[in-house]
Amino acid sequence: MDAVIHLAALFRTFTDNEGIVKTNREGSTALAQAAYEAGVKRFVFTSTSNVYGSGYHRPAREDEQVDINDPRAYSSSKIAAEMELINMQQNRDSTSVYCALARLW
Repeated sequence: MDAVIHLAALFRTFTDNEGIVKTNREGSTALAQAAYEAGVKRFVFTSTSNVYGSGYHRPAREDEQVDINDPRAYSSSKIAAEMELINMQQNRDSTSVYCALARLW
């Protein structure tokens, strides 16, 4: 297998913050680890444009800062997953690609 494209996320709940974090951060890093152990060289992680905050009224640029103290469970779980995946990749012979997507329907 050449790549794993990870699109899954939990976000349509306003009461299960623990589930959001467990799914989006822990689930993403577990999937990336399993992909690495299976010899997959490329892991594509879809994040969210919400990591750049709200109220932009325009697409965010890739070089804009994320708020690591974002109080929203969905955004903060995606930021945490991105950070963990970057740390995982640094000492490996693999490539991770991050996409901060806007709404997809």
